[in-house]
Amino acid sequence: MRERWVDNTLTDEERDTFERDGCLVIEDGLTPDMLAKLNQVVDRLDADQRATRDLSAHERVNLHDLPGRDDLLFELMEWPRTFPKVFGIMGWNIQLFHTQMVVSPPLPLDEAERKQGGG
Repeated sequence: MRERWVDNTLTDEERDTFERDGCLVIEDGLTPDMLAKLNQVVDRLDADQRATRDLSAHERVNLHDLPGRDDLLFELMEWPRTFPKVFGIMGWNIQLFHTQMVVSPPLPLDEAERKQGGG
């Protein structure tokens, strides 16, 4: 059976946590299957940007306006494990204003050592 929004509404305890801490951690917010699919999307977008912009494997990729780049990213906007909680905190008038994907690969070992003062 497909998971429904009503099964994941914000609880009083979650609201109290959000109001106290200013954030809410949603354990298992993404299923392992969805996480694997999203990793594939990010890997593809990262590879496309590296090829298009002639970036090395160690340069950062910073990409904006994500939902139009893959249908799976649209699904995140109303994901049934998380959206009902956002709706419960923010109310009904929610707008998506900005999306961003940043991939920051590690520096080559020699450059990382040089920046740490090791060489």
